[in-house]
Amino acid sequence: MISLERHYDNMYQQAVKKFRNGWYKADDLIDSAADDRFGLTLVIRPPQRITNEISKVLERIYRVEPGQYFYPESDMHITVTSIISCVEGFSLVQIDAEKYISVIKDCLRGFSAFNLELRGITASPECLMVQGFPGDGQLNQLRDKLKESFNNSGLLHSIDKRYTIRTAHSTIFRIKNDLKNQKCFIETINKYRDHEFGKFSAGRMELVYNDWYHRKKSLERLYEFPLKNHTG
Repeated sequence: MISLERHYDNMYQQAVKKFRNGWYKADDLIDSAADDRFGLTLVIRPPQRITNEISKVLERIYRVEPGQYFYPESDMHITVTSIISCVEGFSLVQIDAEKYISVIKDCLRGFSAFNLELRGITASPECLMVQGFPGDGQLNQLRDKLKESFNNSGLLHSIDKRYTIRTAHSTIFRIKNDLKNQKCFIETINKYRDHEFGKFSAGRMELVYNDWYHRKKSLERLYEFPLKNHTG
């Protein structure tokens, strides 16, 4: 099976080719008042020292491409799983959030805090992402457990079944206008291909009702789940 590092590298190389040839995809919904895509997501928040480091890198990219969308620190996150993927018209009134919280609580029993390393930048034709590397297998074990539990719950969900490789990335930048200088943009992001953003212990998760971009102004935090500390 392909390694996570190799997967990130393949993503990056393919995206850079598209950036270079102008085949990237600008997001024309970022500033749209008509965008009503909402979902239900279990997320991890990086600590302040790491979001500060991400912001420093974004400031340098901003100097090259100021007309794009840069995630504020308040919106930075790592997705554990999209329980209900963002779809038009989804609202909390359509579900019983307490039942979702209960399923997640049951799933988290037996899981402890785990280490995450955020290192380097990868990309897609639409965005830039910080690469996340879980320190052990707990994150994907939890994802499997959540998928199984929600499949058996009878609750509405759309937990992703498409990928055998599951990342732990954080989206930090989206293309919303034509790139003004592809060459300089590529040179700049290349500098941070292996940048060390930091390591931390993921000791809590949040269930949130969110828009496509996880903007703070549109987000509702439904529950925070602490994870027990490592033992031994």
